[in-house]
Amino acid sequence: MKKNIILLSIIMLLIGGYMFLDSMLMISTGFILENWMVWTLYLTIGIILISFAPGLIVWGYSKDYQDSYSRLINQTTWQVIQIPSVCSFCQHEIAIHSLEWIGPDEARCPFCSNEIEVRTSQY
Repeated sequence: MKKNIILLSIIMLLIGGYMFLDSMLMISTGFILENWMVWTLYLTIGIILISFAPGLIVWGYSKDYQDSYSRLINQTTWQVIQIPSVCSFCQHEIAIHSLEWIGPDEARCPFCSNEIEVRTSQY
């Protein structure tokens, strides 16, 4: 997750919560009668900050999820070819570059022309 977005939203929640709480204390102490503009400003800014901060947290999570998904989609797939190290018919050692390929998943031993089992897997 984007750490700077989380940090910003936590700061917004703290400042918004403080301003909202302070505006409620102004009502209970009677300070609103003396300075109603400060009360209105604190209440408005507090509500706005508290409202936008959770949205920023969700946006940070979804942005991180989208980034990891795009990395996963763009990842290269690999094909692994497995062959036996020794021919089962003539007992000669087999190397992948010495095989005689007769199809996409079929190969022959270069020494005895026996068909060799080839396994493929992708990851």
